[in-house]
Amino acid sequence: MTPSRTDVVVIILFSSVAVGIPALVIARHFLGMDPIGWLPMPGKAVAGWIVFAIAALVCGWNFYLSFVRPWLYKRKHANLDGYAGPSGLPVIGGIFVAVAAVLLPASVVTGTALLVLYAIDGYGLPPALYAIFRYGV
Repeated sequence: MTPSRTDVVVIILFSSVAVGIPALVIARHFLGMDPIGWLPMPGKAVAGWIVFAIAALVCGWNFYLSFVRPWLYKRKHANLDGYAGPSGLPVIGGIFVAVAAVLLPASVVTGTALLVLYAIDGYGLPPALYAIFRYGV
């Protein structure tokens, strides 16, 4: 079955954004590029840490809902029959990671933490992209 034009556009869009966010983190925190260095913004670091904290909460919540909660349910009931998968906050964690990457001062430790948050976001773009490739649009 050949994918439609809409399917191709969705796959290209998701792929670009899913790869773009880690690329942004790497460019900012490992290569030292500053995409908004020309913008005078007092309190940029404080805003960055606030957005980082929100990203950590959202990605942590999505990780819990995606991996920990089903595991606990299966452990308690011996299988996943009757388990209703809750809805997390899809894509929101990745957006907060991208904004925090731009606002925070360049640091390898911070960049690594942002990449880890992006990787564990169970309802983020990488799992969505995996689902699109595996099950179709």
